[in-house]
Amino acid sequence: MSNMSFREKSAWISFVLILALAIVYFGRIVAEVRFHSHDWPPLFPALVGAVIVLEAALHLALRTRAPEDARTPRDEREQMIALKAKSVSYPVLAIAAFGAIGTVHLGASKWDLMQAVLLAIVVGELSKFGAEIVYFRRGV
Repeated sequence: MSNMSFREKSAWISFVLILALAIVYFGRIVAEVRFHSHDWPPLFPALVGAVIVLEAALHLALRTRAPEDARTPRDEREQMIALKAKSVSYPVLAIAAFGAIGTVHLGASKWDLMQAVLLAIVVGELSKFGAEIVYFRRGV
């Protein structure tokens, strides 16, 4: 962990938190659909709030441990990594979004479509942060 740059650690924080949010949220959605239960409180706003608070706290802790690294502007390598990661995540997001649209043709409800679109966004973000992590590890 100590040999990682601030931005690589930041990507790890975001990746893990979004993955945890997705597992909890979509796990609950699958259980709800499976057991036909609609009596749970709004989970999504609570999870998003938790992720925001955790992300802010973890980034603040990371920034406190290495303030000079956090203040350093992105160098060319980090800019290239961000650009390459976006070029990976956009096609993933587009394919997942078209897949979400395709659920309508399979008889999905509005609620199902909303969940599919949300899943597409989550998969797109995970692919972005995952690609950043891979590029940082490769030394691109």
